[in-house]
Amino acid sequence: WRRNKMGFPFPYQEWLKTSKSIAIKNIVDVDCPWINTSVLINDYDKMVKIAPITLWRVLSVLLWWRRVVEQRVIFSHI
Repeated sequence: WRRNKMGFPFPYQEWLKTSKSIAIKNIVDVDCPWINTSVLINDYDKMVKIAPITLWRVLSVLLWWRRVVEQRVIFSHI
């Protein structure tokens, strides 16, 4: 009968570090008008350290944009 619900911990920083090349490959040429991908790519390592959850959310939007709006394939490996 708990009132608070807790999720499980996820190692965002570790996952984002090891997946950097795949993430960059998928977002480098995405043309989303609300996200500057060149700034995101430039600040990727800094964001992994200070705001990994925010970085994951922005990457998720860009991956969605690439797949749904641009109707292009998402790469899962290098």
